[in-house]
Amino acid sequence: MNRSLVLLVSAVFAVLGCSRPVGDTGPGKGKDTGPADAHTVVKSVDACGNLSTEACSAKGGQLSADPRTQGEALPYLRAACARRDPNGCGNLGMVLSLSTDPTIRDGKAAVAAYEEGCSLGDLMACCDAGDTLERSTVIEKDLSRAAAFYKRGCDSADGMLICCIGLERLYKMGGPGVAKDRKRAAGYYRRAKLLGYSEHLEDD
Repeated sequence: MNRSLVLLVSAVFAVLGCSRPVGDTGPGKGKDTGPADAHTVVKSVDACGNLSTEACSAKGGQLSADPRTQGEALPYLRAACARRDPNGCGNLGMVLSLSTDPTIRDGKAAVAAYEEGCSLGDLMACCDAGDTLERSTVIEKDLSRAAAFYKRGCDSADGMLICCIGLERLYKMGGPGVAKDRKRAAGYYRRAKLLGYSEHLEDD
């Protein structure tokens, strides 16, 4: 499952004022509220067995790419994340936030998994956490917390342009917990351009 491509397409659609192309299947499904402890979310029996952490994470990633086997992917991704594999945490968050199966979706657990991945150095997980908190219907929106995750990914030396676009969007629109600030929005847009963003953003 290509998390970077999924979130980039989503970001481009959002800044052009279009609907989100993937993920949410409508309000009220699998909705959850409040923060979760990442360590409690990823704690589980180690399904990896004798597999290396990398192999376990890869197996979970392969299973998660097919909606029919996402449920089978969860034990591997949880185990890999518990072993502190950042990609395992990121893919776990993606399954929990974007699965089309309402019995799998869990917004609070998704953000916790993304947060763990972000803390382990997966900057895409920072962007994914921000995107989930900003726009997902499976968890109560928290724009202030979303901005904090986006900032971690954008301001890093290896900055993620998707995180910068998220900040540009938040400061351009404003909302609960994030004051509208066109100057800051323009700054993050320039940062995204420096990082390689080339899609046209319509002027107001």
